[in-house]
Amino acid sequence: MVREKRIVDRGRVVRLIKKPRMVNLRLRLNGEGEVVVSGPWHASFEAMLRFYSSQDQFVAKVIAERERQDRLPDRWDEKTTLFWHGELYPLHIVTRESGPEKMCFREGHFIWETKAAAAEKALVLYRNVLSELLHAYAKKRLAEMGIDAQLRVRTYRSRWGVCAPESRTISLNVNLALLPAHFTDYLIAHEVAHLEVPHHGRAFYEHLSTLYPEWQATRQALKMYKHMWFL
Repeated sequence: MVREKRIVDRGRVVRLIKKPRMVNLRLRLNGEGEVVVSGPWHASFEAMLRFYSSQDQFVAKVIAERERQDRLPDRWDEKTTLFWHGELYPLHIVTRESGPEKMCFREGHFIWETKAAAAEKALVLYRNVLSELLHAYAKKRLAEMGIDAQLRVRTYRSRWGVCAPESRTISLNVNLALLPAHFTDYLIAHEVAHLEVPHHGRAFYEHLSTLYPEWQATRQALKMYKHMWFL
């Protein structure tokens, strides 16, 4: 059972949500730009509001960061640029009278072969290309680490990566392909650490530190991108 209260503060929608299994108060911004404060069942809404107020600088920083970040294009033509690992690359459109719709990434360009440029087609093809690029990148990184594991790229709405130690399977969110590469490196290290230590206890973070010493700073920076669930 969940209890929820909504308020509006300086134009921001703030959602206060009580959950039975929670222990501590948490704050995040969702994909709609709402501030979501989650807390345990026994927490009062007044206490949750005070916690929200204490995080005002953090909220303002995240909102400012979002405004600086480019989102997916609302137009698909020869002036369109697309992200791959935090860098923008031009889109080149090749019109074909026949043949299947396809997109690839080659020599610093996204190349879209199409009969008629339509945004709904482009987004699906773009996601597929990024999935292939991210899979190849992660596969190479795992090989460099000497890790034998199954690798999948999925579309998630609430997590960047998942590890299934019993089947030695690592799954990455395709949206990582939009962000700078070091975030993918961190997520790979995080999920690899879970192959040895399933929980998030001290042993896990000690192991993660050997795989990716800068994990704390990178994890904190990744919180700025929680809204980037586009693909």
